Amino acid sequence: MDRLAARGARWSPLLLGLAVIAAVLAGFATAGIPRVSARDDFAFGAWIVPVWVTLVLGGVLAIGILLRVRVRTPEPTATAATAAPAVSDRERARTLVRALPSSEQGALQADRDDALRILAGRGLIDDATLERALGTDLGTLFTLDPIREG
Repeated sequence: MDRLAARGARWSPLLLGLAVIAAVLAGFATAGIPRVSARDDFAFGAWIVPVWVTLVLGGVLAIGILLRVRVRTPEPTATAATAAPAVSDRERARTLVRALPSSEQGALQADRDDALRILAGRGLIDDATLERALGTDLGTLFTLDPIREG
């Protein structure tokens, strides 16, 4: 349970609202049903147990949502613009790809080239970009962006 609370959760006002509404309505039912049962001389039985379960589960869920949101780590802030790749980034990518077995490199190359051709076929990239992308080394498609010094 501690691990779940530590990770936090996305804020869901709808889920919190449903939990609170379930708990409140079950609370009214817990208080009102015995009175109505006594007034109408109706046998008060174990059928109230699902109402109590709803009351408890709604309350626990609402509290759990509030606790998880309180301990949530803040979302990383988006930078204004992603920095262009550096020459060192290109060399690091090439080194990592060279460390892969040649059979895996071939499969990755084929998958990448097929995906690029699909993008070009759908009109998402033009023919010039397709040719430039197919000519790049495996793992260095990001080098199609301008290179920054450093």
